[in-house]
Amino acid sequence: AELPNEVAKQVKETYMSLQDKEMTPFNGLGKEERKQLNSEVRGMLTRQLTREKASMLSTQDSAGGYTIPEEMSEEIDRLSKTNGILLNLADRMNMSAPAVNIPSYSKSALKGTYIDFPTEVTDEDLKGDFGNTLLTAQTWMLVFALPLDLVQDSAVDISAFVSALAAEGRAFRIDDEGLNGTGQPFTGLRNSSATQSYTQNSGSTSGGFTPTDAAKMIANVEESQLQNAAWIVNRKDWAKIKTSETSYGALQFNTDTAAFLTFKREGGLTPAGELQGYPVYTTDLLPEGTTSGDQFIMFGDIAKALKLGVLEGMTMDRSEEATINGTSMYTSNGVGFRFKERHGLAVANAGGNAVVVGQTK
Repeated sequence: AELPNEVAKQVKETYMSLQDKEMTPFNGLGKEERKQLNSEVRGMLTRQLTREKASMLSTQDSAGGYTIPEEMSEEIDRLSKTNGILLNLADRMNMSAPAVNIPSYSKSALKGTYIDFPTEVTDEDLKGDFGNTLLTAQTWMLVFALPLDLVQDSAVDISAFVSALAAEGRAFRIDDEGLNGTGQPFTGLRNSSATQSYTQNSGSTSGGFTPTDAAKMIANVEESQLQNAAWIVNRKDWAKIKTSETSYGALQFNTDTAAFLTFKREGGLTPAGELQGYPVYTTDLLPEGTTSGDQFIMFGDIAKALKLGVLEGMTMDRSEEATINGTSMYTSNGVGFRFKERHGLAVANAGGNAVVVGQTK
């Protein structure tokens, strides 16, 4: 049986509606440029590339895969930033090898020393707790299936549709590993031995989180790490924090949006609000603070603590013969897609009082 026609119809209507409102991705491209891009992408997806175009699109690994057009690659990265926290906040770098050493520092701010000639500065005066953190690239893959009729329909903005799917999957997995990774393949901030921990003063749920707890978490981060600091909070717990009241019925936290507006950004993820002067980003990937010991909140300079390296850019391949989630693409008139990228994550400076993870008591 074929994949349901309702799926193709619904997607087509959605994107046609967005086009009418000029809300589709790639709005920076002109009409003819968008048309050309869709033609190239559709050619990839249906394997109907001209010989000239095929020779321009190289493969990057033994498993094959087209190097996606630059415009599409940039759009996937832009959309990923609107879906994911760490693609905005982590320190991003290009990797020159599958495994590279990056410097880490695990103590407070360096101060240096003054000297009076001919007095020499001893090694101990300049000694800092420096080290190396190994950043190792792993292969991330995203596989999904679509009706072949949808891919071939010239009325569908296929490059925008496929880009959105790839961007969402990439952003979600990087956030999950960066926050919660247990070492396979990456160790995240919550499970790193370098990060600090803070237990709120009272309450086994996030409802017990008070302005005093927020102030203490901020105080646990070095002054030099505060300039670009931010909060990451479970989405449901942020709703509780915003509406928590004192015993007199007044809101515990200032909910004035004036400060929040300074954190709004273009071309990236907009914070959900602000907490004691710092932007707040919400996620469902941190556990909800409903029982004792739940790590529902973190604060600090994520860029100082977490490194995100890219070894090989994203490639795309497709198959009409694969079986995905038990469904044969051949017998269902479908087509399977595989996006792939080689990147790495590593906690590099959390021990330098860059990030503190808060939990219920």
